[in-house]
Amino acid sequence: MRNAKVFTGTSHPELAESVASHLGIELSPAIIRRQSNREVSIELGCSVREKDVFIIQSGSNIVNDHLMELMVMVSACRLASARKITVVVPYLPYSKNSKKKKRRAAVTAKVVASMLCVSGIDHIVTMDLHSSQMHGFFTKPLDNLLSEPTIVQWIKDHVPEYRKAVAVAKNAGGAKRVTSLADKLGITFALVHTDNVTPLKQMSRTPSSVALHTLPSGILGSPGLAQPFSQFGLSAGSPPLSISPTIPEGTADEVEDEDLSDQCNSRDDGDEGEYEPADNIE
Repeated sequence: MRNAKVFTGTSHPELAESVASHLGIELSPAIIRRQSNREVSIELGCSVREKDVFIIQSGSNIVNDHLMELMVMVSACRLASARKITVVVPYLPYSKNSKKKKRRAAVTAKVVASMLCVSGIDHIVTMDLHSSQMHGFFTKPLDNLLSEPTIVQWIKDHVPEYRKAVAVAKNAGGAKRVTSLADKLGITFALVHTDNVTPLKQMSRTPSSVALHTLPSGILGSPGLAQPFSQFGLSAGSPPLSISPTIPEGTADEVEDEDLSDQCNSRDDGDEGEYEPADNIE
C-alpha cells in the first residue's frame, strides 16, 4: 500500500477510517464543499499522480448526493493523473432496480453503472448485489463480495444456542439466500408469503331517476307495461324511483362498446343521405 491513496466521501467516514486503520495507513485529505444550490465541489489535498487510488463511498439515506459526490471525486482523480481508480461501494445505489418492473419504467441500476464507468473508474468493489445479472451492466471489472461467510461465523461465535433459531425469508426473492444461510448453520428456515393482489371492486353507474309520475296513466295501464311495473308496486302518480344498476365484473367495457355502437348506428340511420359507391358518382 506504499503507492496507494485512500479517499472517502461523506457517506460513511467511520467505515473509511476503520479500513485505513486496519491497513496501517492514513486517509488522504480531500476538501468537499457544497454550494448554496447543493452543487458539490471536491479538491484533492495531495498528489495522486501515478498512484493507485481507492475511494470508499457507500449508499445512504441521501443516496443521490453521495452518488454524485463519488463520481465527482473519481473525475478529480482521473484529471489528476491517477494510475488506477478503484471505488469501494459496500451498498451500491439503485441496485434493486436491476430490471423493468413496469412497462414504461427505467432500469436505474444500468444507468448508475454507465455513469460510474463514464466518470473514469477502473475497478469497482461492492457487496451482496441484489441480482448477479448486474455484472453485465458494467464495462469495468466488478468484484461482488459476499457477507454470508462473515455472518455465519459471527452467529456461531456470539449466539450460543443458534441451532434453536429459524432463518426467515421475508419474500420469495430472498429464499435462496436464506436457505443457503440455514444450510451452513444447520438450522431450519421459513418463508413469509404475502398476497399483494388488489381485490376487484364492483362497478356501478351513477344513480338515475325514473319519473313514473310524469307518464300518462294510459301507458302504465297498457297490457305490455302493467305487469312489469305492478310487480314492483308502482303505478301512475308514483314518486320518482332512484335506480342504481350494477354492472357485473368484466362487462363495463362491453357495455361502453355497445353504447358507442348504438350511437354509430343511430347516426347511420339519419336523413343526411344514403351512401353511394364511388363507381356511381360521376
